[in-house]
Amino acid sequence: MPLTGVPLSRAGSKWSSWGMSVADMTLLQQLELYPFNTTLRTGVYLHEVENELAKIVASMFWTLGHAPPLSAYTSLPQPFDVPFLAGQAIVTQLVIQDRLNLDIISIVECLLASLALLGLSFRFSSLRRAKRDGRATTIHGLDVLQTIWLYRYHSQLSAGLEQVQVPTDMNLRRAGMLQVQLIDGTAPVREASDSWEFGPGKISEDAHTLSEPTYPSDKPLKEQERLASRWTSDWVLRLLSAILHSALVAIHVFLAVLCRMKLEHRITFPLAQQSFVAWLISTIATGFITIYTVGLVFLTQTLSIKRSLCKTQTLTVTHDTVAAWRGVGSALAASVFHQAPSLSAVVPVLMYLGGVLILHISSPTLLTVQVFNSTVPVSVKTQGIPKFAFASNNSSSIETSLRSYAEGTLPFLPFVNSSSPTPGLEGGMLYSILNAPESGPGNGTVDAVRINMTCGYLTDQVVNSTWLTISILGSEYCLTYTDIGIISPMDPNTRSGFPNSVLFYSTVPILDSAGYPGPLVAIPARTGPSGSTVDIQVFRCSLGLVNGSVTVDSQSRILSNDQAIRKDSSAWLPFRDIGNMTASKGPYDALANDWESWYTAIPFSNIPHSFDEPADTSMTIADMFFIERFHLNATGSAVTLHQFEDALAEFIASIYWTLGHIPPLPGYAAANLDAKGLPAIGITLLQGNSVFVADTFEARLDANMSFIILGTVVSGVLFLLSLQYSVFRNPTQDGEIITGMGPLHIIWLYRNHRELEAELEQVVYPTTSNLRKAGMVRTRLAGRSVEHFIEDT
Repeated sequence: MPLTGVPLSRAGSKWSSWGMSVADMTLLQQLELYPFNTTLRTGVYLHEVENELAKIVASMFWTLGHAPPLSAYTSLPQPFDVPFLAGQAIVTQLVIQDRLNLDIISIVECLLASLALLGLSFRFSSLRRAKRDGRATTIHGLDVLQTIWLYRYHSQLSAGLEQVQVPTDMNLRRAGMLQVQLIDGTAPVREASDSWEFGPGKISEDAHTLSEPTYPSDKPLKEQERLASRWTSDWVLRLLSAILHSALVAIHVFLAVLCRMKLEHRITFPLAQQSFVAWLISTIATGFITIYTVGLVFLTQTLSIKRSLCKTQTLTVTHDTVAAWRGVGSALAASVFHQAPSLSAVVPVLMYLGGVLILHISSPTLLTVQVFNSTVPVSVKTQGIPKFAFASNNSSSIETSLRSYAEGTLPFLPFVNSSSPTPGLEGGMLYSILNAPESGPGNGTVDAVRINMTCGYLTDQVVNSTWLTISILGSEYCLTYTDIGIISPMDPNTRSGFPNSVLFYSTVPILDSAGYPGPLVAIPARTGPSGSTVDIQVFRCSLGLVNGSVTVDSQSRILSNDQAIRKDSSAWLPFRDIGNMTASKGPYDALANDWESWYTAIPFSNIPHSFDEPADTSMTIADMFFIERFHLNATGSAVTLHQFEDALAEFIASIYWTLGHIPPLPGYAAANLDAKGLPAIGITLLQGNSVFVADTFEARLDANMSFIILGTVVSGVLFLLSLQYSVFRNPTQDGEIITGMGPLHIIWLYRNHRELEAELEQVVYPTTSNLRKAGMVRTRLAGRSVEHFIEDT
C-alpha cells in the first residue's frame, strides 16, 4: 500500500518520519477518527472496521486489474498477466411503451346502456301477441306499400279516420288518435279480388267524407298552410342543408390545417389526466358527430322524400326510397336484392348513410392523446465555487494557514483527480453544482470559471554548477536529479520575485506550436564523461480566470456533455512580456491570488526521483500527474506547450475543488486555529439559484391526419350527394307541407290519389315481393293543391 506525505506523528516524534498509507487515511476519513482529539468519537464498532476494510480490499483488487502501473514501472518485468473474465449479463433497460388500458368510465356507460337496451328489448319482444290472420304475418314493415295494404285491409280506418285537408304533422297526428290494432284476427276483412276496390259507390262515400271535412284547427286553410310551411318549406330546409354540409367540410379542412401546423400540440395537460382527457375527447367527438349527422340525415331524408313525392315514378321506387332511409342495412338490402329500377334512387341513399357511418367510426380518432417528452423550467439552489476567508490580514499568517490547511486536505487529491466525473469539476474548469440531485432528468445553465494557464521562459538564469541551483532575480532555486522525464516546480530558497506564479523545470522538451523549445539551460550531467551537461527548460507559469456558463445535468449534477475549453496552439514568449495577473477582489480571490501557496503544499508520494538514490526527495502528486498524463519516461517524448498549459489548468482546478469540498484530516483541522481559537480559514460555497429545464412526460392533443383526410373526403361526398335533393327539385305545394312518409302521411296521399285504386293490383298475401310487383305503377304523389283535388272530386 503506497504511503502519503502525511506523517504518523507530529514533528519531534520518533514516528514523524513515517508517512501514513492511503488505507490509513481512508479509515481515518470514513470512521471520523481524530488522532489528536478523540473527544468526538472514543470508540469504533467492529462491524464498521470490517465494512471499511472490505471496501479498501475491493478497491485494491479493482485497481490492480483496471489501472495500469506508472510509466516508471512499465520497464520492469511483469510477473503475471491480468485477464478479465468474459461473461454475459441481462440488463434491465428503462423504456417507454404503449399498452392497452380499459377505461372504467366508458365501461360503466356501456354497461348501463346495455342494460337499458336489454330492458327495452323485453318491452318490444315479450308482449302477448293476438291471434293473427295468416296474410298479416307476412308484413315486416310499415313502408309505403305495406301501409296502403293495411289501410285497405282495415275498413274501419277509412270510416273512422278523419279527413285532413292540410297534411301537417300536427293535423295528421290529431286525426290519427284512433284506437286500432292493425294486425289481428277480428277486424273485418274485405273480400280479396284481383284489383283494389274502386267504383262509383266508393267515390261517393269518400267524396261525402271530403265534402264535410273535420278541421283539427279553427284557423283557415291558408293560415294553416302558411304556419306549417314556415319551418318546413323547401328553401329553409335547402338552406340549412347547404350550411351544415358546407360547415362539415370546413371543420375537416380546419382540422387538416391544424394538424399540418401542429397547433394542437400546444394543448397540454399532466400525464395523470391522460385517461380522463382521452375519454372526454372521445365522448365529445362521438356526441358531436352523432348529433350533427342526425341533423344532416333528417334534412337530407326530408328533402329526399319531398323530391321523391314530386317525381313521376313507380310507387315501388318511392317505397324503396322511403325504406332505404331507415338505415344502412335497409338501403343495402334495397340496392342488392331489389329490382333495377330502384337502384338509381337507393344507391345515393346507401352512399349517404354509409358516409355517415364512416364519420361515426373515424370522428372519435381525429384527436387523440399523445404522451411526449416535455421540458418545464424549475428553479433550483446551487452551490458555487469555494470562497476562502482568512481570520488574519497578515500575509505570513495567511501563508502558514494555507499550507497547514492544504497539508491536511490535498492528500485526497488523487481521488478527486481520477477518471470518474466529479460534480463541479471538469478539466480546467470549476462550475456550480446542485445542492441535491433532482428527481427528474433535465438540464440547466450554471456559472463557471475556466482557469487559463500561460507559461513563458526566463532569460536571466544563472546556473551554479557546484550546488545545482539556479539564481533568478536574486532568488535561488534548487534542482533535483531524476532518472525519468519530469516536469516539476523548483523550490525557492528565498521569496520569489514573481508573486502569483510558479517556476517549473522540465527534463523533457516542451515545444510550442511552431516546434520551438525555447531557451535551454545546461546543467552538469549526473552520469557520463566528466564535464558533460544536460539541457533542461526553465519557465514560469501564471494563472488567469475566464468567467462563463455551462450546462449541467440535473440528476448526475455533472456536465451534460464535454464543455471544457482546451487550447489548440501556444507559443513560447519571455515571461516578462506575458505579464502577471493583478490581485483579484472577486469571489475567486484565493484561487487567483494564492495559488502559488496551494501548489507548493502538494504532498509527496513514496516514489523517489531516482532509484539509484532512494533517500533523495520523492516526487509530488503533481509530478506523478504529469508523468501519467504525458507518458513521460527516461528518454522523454516531446510535449506541446498548449497541452502542458491545459494539464496544469486541470490540476490547479482539482486542487481548488479539493480544498473547497473536502475537509482536512482531523488532526490538521484541530491545529488549524488562530490566536483567538477561531478557524484560521473559513470556506463557504457561494449559494445561488439556477433555472433548470427539467425533462418530464406530459400528454397533449394529437391530430390524426389519415382520418382527417378520410373525413374530409367523406364530407365532400355527402355534400355532393345532398345537392341532388336540395338544389334540383320540382315545384310543389302540398309537398312543402308533407315532411315525412309515416303511415298517416301515406294514408293521406293514398286518399288524395284515387287513380291508385284502379291501377294498383290487389295483393292477397302482402309479402314484400308481391307488394313491390304490384307497386310498379307510375304516379306522382305530390304536386297539386288540396283545393284542386276537391274541385276534381
